[in-house]
Amino acid sequence: MDNDGILEKDGKTASFIMSYRAGNLPSEAMALQISEQAKEMGINITPSGKSTDQMMASINTDPMIWAYGSTDPYSIYCMYDSEMAHVAFNNPGSYNNSAVDDMINKAMSEDLESSYDSWSQVPKLAEDDVPWIWVGSIDYVFFVSDDVDFSEDTHTIYPHGGDVWGNVCDWKPVK
Repeated sequence: MDNDGILEKDGKTASFIMSYRAGNLPSEAMALQISEQAKEMGINITPSGKSTDQMMASINTDPMIWAYGSTDPYSIYCMYDSEMAHVAFNNPGSYNNSAVDDMINKAMSEDLESSYDSWSQVPKLAEDDVPWIWVGSIDYVFFVSDDVDFSEDTHTIYPHGGDVWGNVCDWKPVK
């Protein structure tokens, strides 16, 4: 209505604050990029760097950027299972879907190798509910000397779910 490019309805503008962890440059960059893209759609998003304590105070109500991920299926449990609602950083939106909970229980009752198919079904079952909006992924590059043997059994370790040095005791020098 006031020709600023931001959509309005019933006197309210399409605008909100999106928090990110202050000092976390990748999260800040992501929040800024989302803000710029949203402006093209007529939505005003104001990125705001906050402390973890400030973010935790509004984790159940405010949009925010979180760095989250792991190669472990336990992450899926923490993000989607209704039992995990409001447990630390887990399931902050109180997502509750009995079909999703049932699939998580099924996956948890299976041995690890055969459980992967069940775990992969969880996000698909939750897809129509949109409990999480994934906006991006960060690909990490690690350089490794040819003089180090990680072996065929070494798993790739993702920094948000594990430590890049997590299996350093298994590393061996190449003979």
